[in-house]
Amino acid sequence: MPDKLEIDAAAVGVLRGSLKLDSFFPDMTAEDLLSHFPKSALYRYGEKEYVLHQDEPGRDVFVVIDGLVTITQMGDHAGSKLGVLEKGTLFGEIALAKDGKRTASAMATKESVIFRLAYPDVEALVREKPSVGEHLKALAERRLHEA
Repeated sequence: MPDKLEIDAAAVGVLRGSLKLDSFFPDMTAEDLLSHFPKSALYRYGEKEYVLHQDEPGRDVFVVIDGLVTITQMGDHAGSKLGVLEKGTLFGEIALAKDGKRTASAMATKESVIFRLAYPDVEALVREKPSVGEHLKALAERRLHEA
């Protein structure tokens, strides 16, 4: 089970860059982040701890704040390594953009700090600040097409 961490300025900086939030929240602080994303949180995952599993339901999106995360996908007979994600990389967005089913597994390759952007926060932003919510959904769609 990952440990929940306090969000600090360094984590906010990584999130602003990876989620491209500067045009919406140019001076975002940790307090601002918590007020806009109240169900989301920062977690520490131990080495070889899974962040998510292929085929499980879920629409939360994740950002690597520090560490490394390995993405793997099981096929008919064997698994394959799709990549290793570093600081600032967004993952889990395919389930957000598609049907809510995870298409791959993600495991911390070494101890890692990861921000979990909870789907209910994205839904709330779509209602309250449509431009931010649509931006996050569009970011997920762009990442989906890059993969």
